[in-house]
Amino acid sequence: MTPSKLQVAQQLLDSGVLPKDVAQKLGISIPTLYRWIPAQRAKHTGTTP
Repeated sequence: MTPSKLQVAQQLLDSGVLPKDVAQKLGISIPTLYRWIPAQRAKHTGTTP
């Protein structure tokens, strides 16, 4: 996952797009999406997922 893909994924999820649709749009699997998005949030908040 590139930083730009992470940003797009987060924006799509925040706007209500379903995770399966986000994963499909980015060409990744749903487990990959869930593996990266919580890690990205933890980096910004200082908490662990």
